[in-house]
Amino acid sequence: MSYDLSLITASKFSYQDVMKAFGLSYEETASVLSDWEEAGLIRPIRSSGRVAFTPSFYARYQKIRTVKDRTAEKERILQLHPSLIGFYLSHLADYEKMEPEILKLSRYLETHKQELSDPDGLLTVKERSYAIFGNEKYLEQHRSAIPLSDQELNCRGTFEPFFARETDSEGEEILVLENRDPWDSISSQLKPGMRFLGHHFSLVIYGEGNKVAVRDPSGSLQAFLADCGRADQKVLYCGDIDRAGINIYSRFCEANRDLSIQPFTELYLEMIRRAPEDLSEAEDTEDHRDRTYDPSFLKFFSGTDQERIRMVLDREKRIPQEILNRAEVRRLLG
Repeated sequence: MSYDLSLITASKFSYQDVMKAFGLSYEETASVLSDWEEAGLIRPIRSSGRVAFTPSFYARYQKIRTVKDRTAEKERILQLHPSLIGFYLSHLADYEKMEPEILKLSRYLETHKQELSDPDGLLTVKERSYAIFGNEKYLEQHRSAIPLSDQELNCRGTFEPFFARETDSEGEEILVLENRDPWDSISSQLKPGMRFLGHHFSLVIYGEGNKVAVRDPSGSLQAFLADCGRADQKVLYCGDIDRAGINIYSRFCEANRDLSIQPFTELYLEMIRRAPEDLSEAEDTEDHRDRTYDPSFLKFFSGTDQERIRMVLDREKRIPQEILNRAEVRRLLG
């Protein structure tokens, strides 16, 4: 009777492990160990010493890694579309695991050459995935194991659009706000021709917290504004005055380097001037994940305003955007 070595999960094991796994006697264990050793599946750990009983064998053994013969897989890979061969020859494990889908991809590349090179044939990533694999999620789920870019597959990613309101088609700037209620209070009251704190905005966008800092090119605010035809407009940003809010601004700038972004200083100043005079009474920061903040944000302010903002951040306090409510926004419109 043969015994399956794979049922011994550890790479190094004792003879007692074998006895327990298969319910063997001492003599039966000796026979199994001998068979595995002769088959080249295990080797003794000589430093463990031999047991004192007869027949004698070593107390511990180690599995021998076997190199699988993948000649057949390599021959099949050589029959793939040329753009796939090099990658899968060096990623044999991926090929073995995904062979049916890779064959679908190879056939698709052969039979849809014109569509893949035609700008009018552009699809979304999920549409292309379904067209190739019959599964709209497969391409996104296995991106690292498929050696073709979106451009080579003539597809593009889609993103959940930002909440945006056009306030004036003639506006010269864009306002991005971290939180939903301030976005609604400002964007719903701005009408064509109006200015808010001296600025003429074309769009007011709800940044949805960290969403504005996404680095995926297809899901960035930069991509969204490009689709809107407004990527050349200056962007003003305002969020909560706390460490998390300041760090969102810094990551937002980093993720959208082609945009012209600055803090909406006038709005930040309205917030800090409405904060409790004694900042010890200000709201404490609830989320302590942001232990530090980007101090370069402070350079946009000066004098006592800069110092009060610094104190809020250093004392781990927060001034939420909601400190400027809808009625106060109305008084600041002009």
